[in-house]
Amino acid sequence: SPTLQQHRAFAADTVAGDKQRGTFYQVMLSPVPPISLIMGKILSVSLISLFSSGIYIGIDVVGSKICESMGTKDVFGFAGVHVTVPQVMLILLYAVLLCYLFSNLGVLISLFCKDAGQAQTAQLPVTLACTLAAMMSMFRFGMSPVTHYLIPVYNICLIFQDLLNARAKMENMLMVALSLLVLSV
Repeated sequence: SPTLQQHRAFAADTVAGDKQRGTFYQVMLSPVPPISLIMGKILSVSLISLFSSGIYIGIDVVGSKICESMGTKDVFGFAGVHVTVPQVMLILLYAVLLCYLFSNLGVLISLFCKDAGQAQTAQLPVTLACTLAAMMSMFRFGMSPVTHYLIPVYNICLIFQDLLNARAKMENMLMVALSLLVLSV
């Protein structure tokens, strides 16, 4: 998705970009503890990613509602989807946890690279693994075993598919949130 590519580029520039510009070691000599600097970079990437993802999903949902009200074919894929308030709250929690997880990974990868280009290249396998997990979840039949909801990243695809098909169970949604939280931390 476009937001994932922007997020990856921004995360790659956090530490590796500072190294490339020659400002990394000056920043590390500041009186601010290094862990605070890294956490600041992670949180900034997380917030930007969460904001851009929210806009992207919001436009899709509004587009579906407009198509539904005009009686035209829904090209966005959200028509007829009804979720409860607790499910919406869990979806928001997933979004925050996923943004935090990918921000952590992006900044961590960036920390070990000498420039932003190398960091973007190093982040590619992580992105591909997530894409493959999402594709694998598209080809399942029926309900997945409960243990599949504990597999990070793959499980988020399962629960969204269950939501769209009105098969989501609250205990499965909570398991997904728990596994994402553990992985993010």
